[in-house]
Amino acid sequence: MPAEKMDSATAATYDQGLAVAVRLKRALDAHGITLPSLAGTWPVHGMAMVELGGCRAEVAEALAVILEEAGQ
Repeated sequence: MPAEKMDSATAATYDQGLAVAVRLKRALDAHGITLPSLAGTWPVHGMAMVELGGCRAEVAEALAVILEEAGQ
């Protein structure tokens, strides 16, 4: 569905997913982590969605280390 055909609530939810994806990408970039498929995507059941996609095991491990350290 083209963005110009979305109702305003769907467009706002779609924009939220895009914005969160950009925020997450910047946060990951600050730690040298890239998720190649990271992107905002179409809302599902009225909820903003972000596709994280796949990544190499070493990238996932680096992300796990950062999250583990943040939780300590």
